[in-house]
Amino acid sequence: MTKEERAAADVAASYFVEHTGKQLRPEQRNKLLEVMQNGIAATHVMDAVDAAISRHGLCGTERDYWETVLKECRKTWLKLYGKAAP
Repeated sequence: MTKEERAAADVAASYFVEHTGKQLRPEQRNKLLEVMQNGIAATHVMDAVDAAISRHGLCGTERDYWETVLKECRKTWLKLYGKAAP
């Protein structure tokens, strides 16, 4: 992993924390990094966080937000690459 990849993952993770008010566990941070290494940009992850907040409001649980973020990232992957994510 490059410094740029790590920095982009940190930006996406910070966005999640700042906008949901929920902390990411280490395995969730690692999953974000994995998703981004597979071709999803930080801006796509941020869009997924926004979608999660829109869906669950400001009172959602960490699990609600996290599952929605992953679902939205999968949707983005399919739009970009037209196949299931690795």
